[in-house]
Amino acid sequence: MKQIVVKCGRSVIDAWVRHISGLLPEFEVLPFTSDRIRTDDVLYAVGWKPDALWVNAFPKIKALAGIGSGVDHIKNLSLLRADIPVLRTVSPDLAQKMTEFVSMCVLSWHRRLPEMLKANEKREWRVFDSPLASERTVGIMGYGRMGTMVSAALSALGFNVKIWSKSPRERLPYPYYYGPEQLHAFASGCDVLVCLLPLTAETEGLIDYALLRMLNQGACLINAARGSHLIEPDLLRALDEKLLSFAYLDVLSQEPMPATDPIWERDDLIITYHCAAYISAEAGAEIIAGNIRSYEKGNYSGPVYNAALGY
Repeated sequence: MKQIVVKCGRSVIDAWVRHISGLLPEFEVLPFTSDRIRTDDVLYAVGWKPDALWVNAFPKIKALAGIGSGVDHIKNLSLLRADIPVLRTVSPDLAQKMTEFVSMCVLSWHRRLPEMLKANEKREWRVFDSPLASERTVGIMGYGRMGTMVSAALSALGFNVKIWSKSPRERLPYPYYYGPEQLHAFASGCDVLVCLLPLTAETEGLIDYALLRMLNQGACLINAARGSHLIEPDLLRALDEKLLSFAYLDVLSQEPMPATDPIWERDDLIITYHCAAYISAEAGAEIIAGNIRSYEKGNYSGPVYNAALGY
């Protein structure tokens, strides 16, 4: 019988195996620790943080389905056999979740909710005025599926939106910047900076002190992409110097962040536990099962990892 092997965290792997198995009964779906795995019968691997060398060991494997929209979690990705495509797990539901998350962060900062919570703690009665959304500019880094939906939502709320991406695009409804040469021009004048970029060699460490100091005084950072996009000591410096007033960090350089790390003690940022667009086993299994069915029929048209682009 044809097999699918699943590799992910031990706390959730049973759920992933159960849901994928229920949707693809023609396959035997097994956790990576199973002694029933027959190397020659494995046609698909599903994984979060799988090692490409582990995937390569299955001689007849057709594709690797990553758990999550990115591919940077795959270990030794550059060593993956050239004949094994990586099917990315994306859906409108994930983009919707990201849109809700970013909108929540932008609105809570814009309407000064973090300051209100501090005043609550001190039992202070204060007036918290804020400008109109039309007086704020939100800069969004990344204009893929998620960036497109987030931009539209924030624009509909009245915010001025501008976009930056690695490469040029045509006919965007917002001011548009691309490439490293235009990065600082893009950041200039932003009240909120939102990172939704894929993690590549070019985007790693892109959000540094030099970029943050280009934002408007007292700006807000929202990183909902990958922790490695941000140089965290540079963010803390910008916060200490009041160049930024607040930050929402859905992702960190180390996850989970040790309880002893001083970042937990700060009151000018919120850590949101990598939940911005979390994919459950049930929802993810439906996407992955659909992708595998399409791939089996030879009509898969979904996103595939492009080594040249890095995502």
